[in-house]
Amino acid sequence: MVLLAGGRSRRFAGDKLRARIGGHLVLGRVVAAVEPFASEIVIVTPSDSRRRELASDLPATVRFLFDRQERWGMGPGAAIAAAREAMAPGPLLFLPGDVPWMETLALLRFVAYAEGSRAAVAAPCWSSGETEHLIQWHRGQETLLHLPWRNPPALSPRRASEFLRAASRTLLVPIPLLTDRPRSFAHVTRPDDLRRPPLRAGFERRMGTIQEVAGATKGSYRRAHRARRAGRWDVCASAFRAEADGYTIAGFPLLALHARDDARAALEQVPAPGPGNG
Repeated sequence: MVLLAGGRSRRFAGDKLRARIGGHLVLGRVVAAVEPFASEIVIVTPSDSRRRELASDLPATVRFLFDRQERWGMGPGAAIAAAREAMAPGPLLFLPGDVPWMETLALLRFVAYAEGSRAAVAAPCWSSGETEHLIQWHRGQETLLHLPWRNPPALSPRRASEFLRAASRTLLVPIPLLTDRPRSFAHVTRPDDLRRPPLRAGFERRMGTIQEVAGATKGSYRRAHRARRAGRWDVCASAFRAEADGYTIAGFPLLALHARDDARAALEQVPAPGPGNG
């Protein structure tokens, strides 16, 4: 079990992980939700000073890991990559530290769906198709091999959603299958969220449908990055657009948005026509 604790809490105007709800720390509540079933709890932090800040309020059994920014860069996706590389190759569950209303049972159900699937990576999603991509289950380390950040020039930011796009097979589990309390998946972003948890649209009180994303969408993602490494930016952009179209058809708008952002970034690399370029 890995918790991500590297954010800077800019919109919170303070350390949101050490804020309190009902007398308990935000991060402490997340730790309490996973303690009943986690064989080990590891928190990824960017520095030793951050480790000391958090360790003083957490159980002594919690272990800390630094996110190796010199290798993976900065951002939640980079923290996941650092932990996935550093830890044993078996299954891992990743969870952000800012979901203080998370239920143990919801996480247990999510892990059960993930382990029972053929997926390399799994994440919860809302009925709208929006993914909770900071909550991830990984079967092993296979997806690390396909991350673009391993092979510069990198194009994509260090997004956590990169793992969902890079995996050979991704399982997206609708949140209504996991809980009937949508606030379980609410994040703390601003101080007011401590009193009124913000909820994403798309929770319906009905059973959802588990969806697997594979096939052409994955092929387009990998084709885009092969073209990126070869400097074929027009081919790279076209492949990202095909990936985005696949996610749009499947009903996953955020993944489609990220693929389109990558297509635009690739087009910016295409040399302008001129002497020697056409």
